[in-house]
Amino acid sequence: MQKRHEWIIYIGVPIVVFWGLFFLVKWSEVTISYADIKDYGGALLNVSGCVFTIMGIWVAYLYPNALIRITSDNVSSADFSEAHENSARLKTMVGSIIVSALVAMAIIYVILGKTLLSSTSFYELHRLDIKSFAIAVIIFATLLQTLSVFYVIRSNFLFLIEFHEKRVKREREADV
Repeated sequence: MQKRHEWIIYIGVPIVVFWGLFFLVKWSEVTISYADIKDYGGALLNVSGCVFTIMGIWVAYLYPNALIRITSDNVSSADFSEAHENSARLKTMVGSIIVSALVAMAIIYVILGKTLLSSTSFYELHRLDIKSFAIAVIIFATLLQTLSVFYVIRSNFLFLIEFHEKRVKREREADV
C-alpha cells in the first residue's frame, strides 16, 4: 500500500500540476516571446548547474561514509543511526540532482523544439498549443527547481545544526 501512495505523490501529483498549468496558461492566453523564454531558460539552466555542483560535492562526501558504515563487518564500529541519517540525507541530495537534471533536459528540449518546429506548417497550425505547452514546461520546471534549491538550503542548514551539536557534545566530553 505504501508503494501506491509514493507513486501518487512522486508521479501523479506532478502530472496533475503540469496539466493544470498547461490548461491555465492556455485559458489565460498568456503570450511570452521566445527571446524571454530563452533568457529565462538560461537562468534556470545556471541554477540547475549550481544544484548539480553543490549536491554533487555533498554526495561525494557523504556516500563513501554511509556505504562504509552500512557494509562494515565490524559491528562495533558500524554506527547505523548515523548511517541512516546520512542515507536519508543522501536520498534527498540525489533527488535534488535528479530534479535538476530533469529541469535542464526540459529547458533544452523546449529550445530544441522551438528550433526544429518554428518553420514548419505544424507549428503554424498549433502555435497556441505549443506555446502554452512550452510556457507550462517553463513554469513547472521553475517549481521543480525551486523545490530542489530548497533541499540544497535544507541540507546545508541541517548540516550546520549537526555540526554544532557534535561540537557541543565534544566540548562537554572534553570537560568531563
